[in-house]
Amino acid sequence: PRFMLVSFPNIVNDAEYSDQIKALDKQAKVQNFVYSDLSPNYSQSPDPKKLFLKYHFSNEGHELAARQIAETISKQVRY
Repeated sequence: PRFMLVSFPNIVNDAEYSDQIKALDKQAKVQNFVYSDLSPNYSQSPDPKKLFLKYHFSNEGHELAARQIAETISKQVRY
């Protein structure tokens, strides 16, 4: 099993968090761990606000995260 890190989506376009996401992506490559940033999928949603209940994922938000995480994991599996 490999370590996998998933970052919370940056839907408010926070510059400092954006820098951290980029740094995590670079670190994943250096240390050979799986990294998935949820930001693109969430920001491309027709209504990103529906994906959250205040600061937590809604049911739809959880489903979107689960799909992306499952896709990331399936890309790592070698048969």
